[in-house]
Amino acid sequence: MIAAGKVTNGLLQVVRGSLRVELEQADRPENLSVGQLQPGEMLGVRTQLLGAVPTVYTVVCEAEEALLLHFTSEYLDFVFDSNPALGAKFYCVLAMRQAAKLARLCQKDANQLEKVISDTQAIAPKGIEEITASPAFFHILQRFAYQAVDVAEQVPVAVDFMHDVFQLHGEANAMMLRVMVDRLHALHVAPDADRPIECLSAQLRSQLTELLKGLHSIEAKELRHIFDIPLAACKKFVEDAAFKSFQQSQHYQYVLALKSKELTVPKIEYFKVLNLLGRGSFGEVVEVVKRDCGQMYAMKVQRKELLQNMFGEVWEQIVMTERTLLVNLRHPLLINLAYAFQSIDHLVLVMDLCPLGDMTPFAAPLESRNPSKTVRMSMECVRFVALEVAACLLYVHSRAVLYRDLKPENLLIDMYGHCRLVDFGAAKQGDPESGVPPTSSEYTGTPVYMAPEVKLIDELGKPYGAAVDWFSYGVIIYEFAEQALPFGPNPQFMNCDDEFIPPKLRDESGVEVPHLFDFLASLLDWDPSSRLDGSGVVAHPYLKGADWEIVGLARLKSPLLPIVAYSREFDEFSETSLTAELSMSAAKFAEKSMASAVRAEGSSVHKEAMAKAVAIVNAEQHLRPGQFKNTQGRMVKPSKNTFMRMTESVGKEAEALASELAKAQQETEKAEAAQKRPSFDEGADAFLSSMSNGAVRANTKEEDQLAERELEMYVEGWDYSSSHALAREYIMGAQNIVSSV
Repeated sequence: MIAAGKVTNGLLQVVRGSLRVELEQADRPENLSVGQLQPGEMLGVRTQLLGAVPTVYTVVCEAEEALLLHFTSEYLDFVFDSNPALGAKFYCVLAMRQAAKLARLCQKDANQLEKVISDTQAIAPKGIEEITASPAFFHILQRFAYQAVDVAEQVPVAVDFMHDVFQLHGEANAMMLRVMVDRLHALHVAPDADRPIECLSAQLRSQLTELLKGLHSIEAKELRHIFDIPLAACKKFVEDAAFKSFQQSQHYQYVLALKSKELTVPKIEYFKVLNLLGRGSFGEVVEVVKRDCGQMYAMKVQRKELLQNMFGEVWEQIVMTERTLLVNLRHPLLINLAYAFQSIDHLVLVMDLCPLGDMTPFAAPLESRNPSKTVRMSMECVRFVALEVAACLLYVHSRAVLYRDLKPENLLIDMYGHCRLVDFGAAKQGDPESGVPPTSSEYTGTPVYMAPEVKLIDELGKPYGAAVDWFSYGVIIYEFAEQALPFGPNPQFMNCDDEFIPPKLRDESGVEVPHLFDFLASLLDWDPSSRLDGSGVVAHPYLKGADWEIVGLARLKSPLLPIVAYSREFDEFSETSLTAELSMSAAKFAEKSMASAVRAEGSSVHKEAMAKAVAIVNAEQHLRPGQFKNTQGRMVKPSKNTFMRMTESVGKEAEALASELAKAQQETEKAEAAQKRPSFDEGADAFLSSMSNGAVRANTKEEDQLAERELEMYVEGWDYSSSHALAREYIMGAQNIVSSV
């Protein structure tokens, strides 16, 4: 509605709807949302008071529609020229409103600043360990070390060494690992080192030099930590020599600013919705981008009223259970929580985004799944999945959590091809200090993946523990290897010999995979006391040679990525692509248009819209897999270029039809709303009365009801901002700046 850099002509006042104020900032992919304008608030006041002052912000319509009153400068000058006293009073009121607004903002900022300073000081990092634990804080420390003039010359050297050792800890490639270790030794540790670390004793440097003579015989897992003792010495040196100066520097204010963000409750305005990912019983999951940094997330939005209707008085306890689990768990192979916030009617969870979907295409073709989308997993991929899911379960159990719903639908694939565990709705938290998952006597989970002791809980009457997760783990590994289920789609657990389906477990060459049968048989044991547990999984010959540290860091190269990328490109792009979304959106327009046509029978524009609606919905059929046939009439998978050409063509057709239909619908809505729209005189009266009353507001009774509902539906303790997410966003922003430079 108003573009940055333009001069507004006169005054505009919001009468209906809401507007969003955005600032365009360099090195940011999205405008930064800085506020909202509600009914009663005005635009153009500074220009009216100070003359032709270009705006520094952009104003966009946030609601579906908004009504504004526009008093041009020419009109106001004409009115005030004929009545100078009225003009003087008018500008006096404008100036007083601006002054009062500034006073309120200053007081609010002062109150918030006082609270933030107090809270931030309480949680501010107190030592070098807290700084090095956060990639963002350590990045700030690096900048301080390079730029400060009042620190010892050895501080930048020590900080550089610490940075390189941290990189060493996450390196998966053994050859690269040896190159990095050799370089670090030559640069910082060797007798003739170019940048020697003086805080290391001569004895320690001599020992490391002697040890690294046999560099190529040292295992990778040992090489990653070969400099851990020098790392600890460097941390102590930096803390003693520079940490106090760092705390007193301007750089440390960036650390405090990041910590203060953890105390800030996020809002929906911080995010821009890009795409609908899915719908559930209580709401939707959408793909979003955070406006200030460009980081992509998945946002789960649940309706409080639906949750309350389903779970009754305990609905808050139920939703808080999952939220608390997500806050307490953080691992590279989990879908981690970034933010949690709420409105009067909704609960929002902002989590890691996994754009490649779940692992059901590799699973058994059950009735609830699409059997035409199945993809056979290689045995290399099966072992890779077995490693990552096992590492994830080991972590979850170490945090005293019983998961209880392991299945392909709850394993997502991230953009790097790694398996990520999601949905802790069925999980149960034990005592975190014990590190042991709790026991339970509840019937919960997905029947086909349940362990016998869960499915037969009423008959057995014994509580179960973490062994149930390892049984489900065995089921999915069997399923990915065979694309079938070990005990069929409806296991009864009556007779193992009759129900168990012996697997073939052969690789692409037809050779049986060593140790895999024993691995699965030990996991699928009906007796939980003799079933393979976490330590047994780690030690089993099938997973022999695994570097579990690298597995847990999600640093293994994924063999899934090439398979998933192409299969998703075909299946998802063809049937649920943006083009199909256009068709579905158009169908929704058609539905509204048809409903309106009933009320306005005989209207030519609606008859035309209805006809076009049929055509636009049919446009989706052009993208069905069955259309791709070769000259012999056989179905074939098209190339990427073919895909792009076909979807572009159909997409343009669908988009054009959708645009026409939208215009028709807008005409109808305008016509229907014309009777309800206030006249200019009524709007002007509202504008003038708001000059003295402050704003156009809902009546007191409505405000009281809204406040009462907000209090009633507020979930105590829900709001959350993750320090890990904020650190990632900071690093992402820093990388964007470096790239632009």
